[in-house]
Amino acid sequence: MNLFRMISCVFLLALAACAPLQPSGSTTGEEKTANIQARWNAFLSLHGRQGPSLSEGSLRFGESGNTHRVTWLLWGNDAEQLRFDIQAGIGNTLAKARLAEGVLLLYLPGDNSMLRGDDTPDGILRRIGLDLPLSLHELYAVIQGDFSSAFSHTRILSSRTLEDDGIELELGALSPHMPAATLTLDRRNLP
Repeated sequence: MNLFRMISCVFLLALAACAPLQPSGSTTGEEKTANIQARWNAFLSLHGRQGPSLSEGSLRFGESGNTHRVTWLLWGNDAEQLRFDIQAGIGNTLAKARLAEGVLLLYLPGDNSMLRGDDTPDGILRRIGLDLPLSLHELYAVIQGDFSSAFSHTRILSSRTLEDDGIELELGALSPHMPAATLTLDRRNLP
């Protein structure tokens, strides 16, 4: 019987010795979470440009089948003092907005009226039908390449590492008006 136990022990030790070892490069769950968080913070800190700028573009908004197209001009010396003009066609100015110290003033030439409110996604731009998921300050920052203003309050719901050493992040909603999104970063933490 002792011989049987001894052979069994040797056999079990041999099996344990043949078990695959954990690769030296693998990480624990905590290390992986810390790595993802570090890469997320690196992404947020990589971006941002200060100084004067001028951006223009067009925007289509509205419900399906009933959309409107406007052109916009956004400029300022910094993200704290901005001008935002919205036009629907040549020479047809719908609104002129000015952001200073977090207060948004909106002039509507067609009605010869002015609105004043906070610069929030639920603010006065929504009241005129411009349903943006970001404040004007955040929109300016994103256009300038500074994602930290818009994305700093979001949560990382899940992540996965890609073959090219990039990561794919599933982000929680930025606001009640912007649903969850997926962001892919390369190995340099660029989108």
